[in-house]
Order: sequence, then structure tokens, then C-alpha cells
Amino acid sequence: MALLVVLYDSSTGLYKTQKVGSAQIADGAVVSAKIGANVIATPHIANQGILSASIGAGIVGTPHLANQAITSAKIAANAIGGPHILDGSILGADLANQAVVSAKIGALAVGAPHLAALSIVSGKVASGGLAPLTSGKIWAGFTGNMPREEDKPAGATLSLSGLTSNRPVAGAVIEDTLYYEIDTILTYKIVAGAWVLQSITDPWSLANATLADFQANAATGDLTSPLYVNDNNTATIAYGTATNKYAEIDFGKWVKINQWRMYGNNANVGDGRWKIQYYGTDLVYHDWKTGIVANKSVWSAMDVITEVTCKKVKLIVTTLDSQAQNDVRELEVYHS
Repeated sequence: MALLVVLYDSSTGLYKTQKVGSAQIADGAVVSAKIGANVIATPHIANQGILSASIGAGIVGTPHLANQAITSAKIAANAIGGPHILDGSILGADLANQAVVSAKIGALAVGAPHLAALSIVSGKVASGGLAPLTSGKIWAGFTGNMPREEDKPAGATLSLSGLTSNRPVAGAVIEDTLYYEIDTILTYKIVAGAWVLQSITDPWSLANATLADFQANAATGDLTSPLYVNDNNTATIAYGTATNKYAEIDFGKWVKINQWRMYGNNANVGDGRWKIQYYGTDLVYHDWKTGIVANKSVWSAMDVITEVTCKKVKLIVTTLDSQAQNDVRELEVYHS
């Protein structure tokens, strides 16, 4: 519909009609009050004709937006907050490298499933982060993920036979394995299908035996009165009435020895013989000194010989003296 205007021409005395076009409308003459409701349609709006200032708050909704219409350039800085983000919508690909810093991680948010194997090294554990071992306790394994400690046996030595039963079977593919005795670490290895002791270590240092160490525990064995062998008293007598009778002295710990001497008895004829054996780190006895004369009531010369590591020693009758027994009043074995 066109707008028609009726004009009177006074020169002719006639009326005539004329259409109103853009040329007839003065700039700024069409104000909002002049425009009827629902009059302006899409064809009346020039491209880029609607500016942000022309749009009321809350006017543009989802139906008004074309797919992919909102690009990053259309989003103002800091415009997107938590309420605008769907749960689970941020994936690993959406995170920049180094984007997750400590301040972004909630307390107790990191659990075992989040840790890569061997990711916790000593530098990651804060000083004091692990409780120290309580005095008088030993580590005894784990309860769940927590280390467990137990009382250290007082004055006791853990039996090696009990540990032997827990070793892997011979022939298994294994590395060197440690077994622990109180005060002692023994290292074993499978060699030709059998366990062979490789080394012995005392964490508190492997000491040279003293005479006091040798006399600390009374001798035992099948000699008559074996306790007199190391009682620090040359007035008492121990004796053996047959070959292979012995007295055993247990140091109670691993020590080093390298010398010995003996005090005999005047009743000895002198043709009897003794030998001293030591219990070595391979856990068997070995001859250390043989051919020891069953001497008279006098100290033999101190004999310094090969140094060995041992836990026990034995004095053994090897040849019976002509008096039908070998007498000994005192023996000393220790380190110079």
C-alpha cells in the first residue's frame, strides 16, 4: 500500500493526488511513535543494521542463534563462569599444558589411582613426612599401605632355619636376596641350584672379639665341666675322655678373631692333641688351628694366625692323651 497525498492547485482550481516517497520524508521525521506495531519485517532491516545498543536485556534467546554462531571472538574476557559450563564438558584436550597448578587441586583430591607408578621419589616426601622408627622397634612389613613396626626381641637371635624355609626354591629366577638376623644381615644367592652365602654385614659394625666377649657366655658341650674352659680361672679343669669330645663357646654375635692360647694341666703326658674350629659365615664349622698339644699347667705362647669371621668356636679332642683324657684349665680366643 502506498501513501497518497491529495493536493489543491490554486492556479488551476483543481485537486490532484501524489505518492509520498523517500524524497518527500524529511530526515528524522519518522519517529517510533509514527511506526505501527509489527510493521517492520526482516526485508526492512539492512544487513548489520541492528547494533548491540538496540537490543534489550534478555531479548536474544537460544532459538535466535544459528548453530556455530557464537565464536571465541564474540565472547568477552571473563564472560564465561562456572554456571555456564556443563558438568563433564571440560576434557583433557581442553586443558593447556601446565594449566592445573597446586592451587587448582582441592585438599585430599589426589588418590592412589591418580599417581603414576614410581612417581613418588624421595624428593617429593617432605621432611618429617614419614614417622621415624620407634626406638627398640623393627620394621615388620605393612598393614595396607602403612608400614608396621613391632618390638625387637630382647636378647634373642632370630633362627636362620626359620628364614631358610621362606627362601625361593632353588632354580627360581631371582636376584640376590637379603635375610635378616638380629644385628646381622646375610646376603645369599642361588649358585648351581643351591643357596650360597655371599656376604655378611653387621649394621652396628663387625667388631674384633675381645677376651671379655670370649668369656661372656659359658662354654657348653660334651667335655666334662665344659664351662671351665672359658671361666677366666686356671684353678678349674675341664677334660675330654674320648676323641671328638668338645666344648663350644658362643660369642652371641658375629666377630673377628685372629689369636689363641691354652693353659693345660700337669697331669697331661703331652701326647694328646686338640683342635679349634670356628663357625663361619657359610654357617658351618671349619678347622682353624689343629695339632694343639695337651700341655702342662702353663700358658702356651699367644699364637696369632689367620683372621676369620665367626660367631662360635669349638675346642675338640683329636688325639687322646696317654693319661686317658685331655685336660684343659683355660682357653682364650679373641682378636689382637
